[in-house]
Amino acid sequence: TQSLLQRWLREVHNIDVFPVACFIGEPKHKYSYYMLKANDDLDTDGCETETYEEALEHGLVEALKLIE
Repeated sequence: TQSLLQRWLREVHNIDVFPVACFIGEPKHKYSYYMLKANDDLDTDGCETETYEEALEHGLVEALKLIE
């Protein structure tokens, strides 16, 4: 599941991925994600997704790309 992958990335690779809401207009808003590694900002997608789950998925895929 997304939550298991999110936890594994955090605990094993020190990569934290979390979705955030971007309040663009009321009542509709979009979502983005932040990815942190060792307390450094790595990436965000710029409020491109419609749902929390889509933002999390996009962040998780990008985090997996960082693992060699």
